[in-house]
Amino acid sequence: MKKNLTFATIACVSLLSVTLFTGCSKSSDDGPEPPAATTTVFYRLSRENAAADELWQINDDGTNNHQINISLPNGWQLDDEDMAEVSNDGKTIVFLASAENTSKYAMYKCNVDGSNVQPILTNVDNGLALQGFINNNTVLFWQANSNYDYELYSVNLDGGNKKKINISLPEDISLGDEELAKVTSDGKTIVFLTQHKSTEAPSVYKCNIDGSNAALISAEAAGTSLALQDIAADNTILYRKGSNTSDDEELWAVNLDGSNKHKINIALTAGLSLQNEEMAKATADGNLVFSTTNANSEQAIYKAKLDGSGVTLISKIPSHYYVAIQSVKTIQ
Repeated sequence: MKKNLTFATIACVSLLSVTLFTGCSKSSDDGPEPPAATTTVFYRLSRENAAADELWQINDDGTNNHQINISLPNGWQLDDEDMAEVSNDGKTIVFLASAENTSKYAMYKCNVDGSNVQPILTNVDNGLALQGFINNNTVLFWQANSNYDYELYSVNLDGGNKKKINISLPEDISLGDEELAKVTSDGKTIVFLTQHKSTEAPSVYKCNIDGSNAALISAEAAGTSLALQDIAADNTILYRKGSNTSDDEELWAVNLDGSNKHKINIALTAGLSLQNEEMAKATADGNLVFSTTNANSEQAIYKAKLDGSGVTLISKIPSHYYVAIQSVKTIQ
């Protein structure tokens, strides 16, 4: 039985909200104003030396921090890092689970509050990792084959129409590792990572949603590791960049056409660094939510502008707990 975790969050920012308006004055006869939209961060919380992970959510002003209670069959638990995605309309969570002491995995869906859990795929061997929603009814994920190589698939939320996405790549290029693919907001383009089979040099590619027309966006040198984080509404690609010779993690951006490739210089206070898991997402209004760590492995969630300026704390994470940001959505 999971225990609900409670801890105080530090909220020292004003509420980021979006107010819808028509551009003309509103009379009292028009009825009440619609509720303001809220930017909500969904994140995995794991405890040191604990087997089970938890899914939490928090508003980007630090309020309403709470665990999303999800009921799973006996012997199943939420699965590790790439475990949850929220639909573009903010109504549905798709998440992964694994069976204890086995290599069996499953994919489920539920309402955004954790209710109405239903299976999508069950008893899958070798591994799954969610990558993103293609549309409100279809998700992109990777599944490991019998050789433990990653292959991209899509599936409808009712479990139907599961299909492999066949991407034609040069013979010496293979798909990358773990956080390897994201979908543009229009559902038409997959951005994905590759790796050179001999040099292990990573690259960023794109293709049509059916896998056709694969094309290079950006190449990196050998000794570099990449992990896709998100694609902003303007199709700016965010990716984590690391080095085999350094523990420092960097956040980089590049346009879909390969232009304007640059490091995002986030104005962190001394002693803080970007953490190395699912650590950055773009908000609907073009800002950034990201997670940090320090020398004591104490982690926190922050927000900033997409250029890295205006850093503001959302919440500190208690000692011996670890965070991986799963999704950031604007919810009405």
